[in-house]
Amino acid sequence: MKLPDFEITEYKTLVKYHGEDVPEVTVPDGVEYICGHAFYDYRIKSIILPDSLKRIDQSAFLSKYVSPRGATISKISYRGVVFNSYGDTYFYVRDIIEMIANKDYSVKLSHDVKYPIIFQIYFNEKDPLTEAYIKKNLMKIFKFIMDADKYTMSDEEKINITGKLLETGKFFTSRNIGRYISYADEKQNFEIFDMLTEYQENLKNK
Repeated sequence: MKLPDFEITEYKTLVKYHGEDVPEVTVPDGVEYICGHAFYDYRIKSIILPDSLKRIDQSAFLSKYVSPRGATISKISYRGVVFNSYGDTYFYVRDIIEMIANKDYSVKLSHDVKYPIIFQIYFNEKDPLTEAYIKKNLMKIFKFIMDADKYTMSDEEKINITGKLLETGKFFTSRNIGRYISYADEKQNFEIFDMLTEYQENLKNK
């Protein structure tokens, strides 16, 4: 298949990008696999991947402009999920793509990478697999929200995510909410403490 700027095989594999050093590239819909070094010769800051993508080689975004190993691409968009590929995240791009595509949350990733992506998946889709994962790991996830530093998650983001989790009515119950209130109090996050306390009162009045 011949498309401007893209070399794509009959097997829906993107072999090479032949475009320009532009701020953002959108990979054509229908591509299912991206080969290693596909963007090696270019400086690209952002890439939008098609929903059809299933797998990607770990070195797909490797760039000759970054030494010894690295990518110029700093933002990746895939199936409604946006994540940065700075630092260590770059080396797990393949795992992240497969996690999003398959909703397989057994993949070994740091919580700083994994949980923000899971939040996006759930808030976008409200699917049962992601909901079940959050329920099972709710205390770990809540502690991550409370403990995340400002570079991982701002105070506004913490409040926003907690609010969205509360709005679903799926996770915090009259039986478990006391533990989360206590942890928010311990961390002196009084905005979230107040949100949880108000939610607890609403549960009592139902």
